[in-house]
Amino acid sequence: MRDPSALVRTLAFTFLALIATAPHVEAQALQAPQFVFEPGVITINAVSAPVSSGSSTGFNLRFVAIVPTGIPWLSLEVGASFPPLGLSNGLRASNDPTIFYGPVVLLLPRDRTSNWVELTLPVLGAYRLDETGEEERLYVNDLVVQTVATLPVGEKLMSDMGSFWSRIALYAIVEQNLTPARNVNTQKVDRFNPTFQYGVSIPIGQRPPARREP
Repeated sequence: MRDPSALVRTLAFTFLALIATAPHVEAQALQAPQFVFEPGVITINAVSAPVSSGSSTGFNLRFVAIVPTGIPWLSLEVGASFPPLGLSNGLRASNDPTIFYGPVVLLLPRDRTSNWVELTLPVLGAYRLDETGEEERLYVNDLVVQTVATLPVGEKLMSDMGSFWSRIALYAIVEQNLTPARNVNTQKVDRFNPTFQYGVSIPIGQRPPARREP
């Protein structure tokens, strides 16, 4: 998104307001956050590449704080991600960070699938580098939507190894930018060019309270 829209601003202001007012609301409204470290892989331009060279892939790091709310199917998320080594296919210099924030909707709880998979729908603001280089500011805000599948392999396969190992999970993310920029070469706006992220989710700190079924 090259010029921050009212939708992105509303999302950001709502999230910040919830954080700012947390000490003044009931204890159950915002609970203790869960911190997660997620090393993995990111792939861009796999579906609709803007250049003939095709998709690019690289090692990716994600750091996420998840804040449960008093609503069983709703949580808040804030975090950062970046590919420290850049991407393949001529994009070795593309290691810029992205800061993301916003609500996460629980679509499919784990107990509905015998604890094999959980599906969530984050709707996030993404603060990241302007790839077009045509904006007044170096970084811009975009509005993105994700579909996230989490597989609690630790709980299923490593529960006898202790609390830490039992909480490790695999994740897969399909992300679509809802406010894409105009391509500088084609002067067209591609509204379907999803980014794929996948890897291991490693919890940091103590186990959070169990999430209630919506």
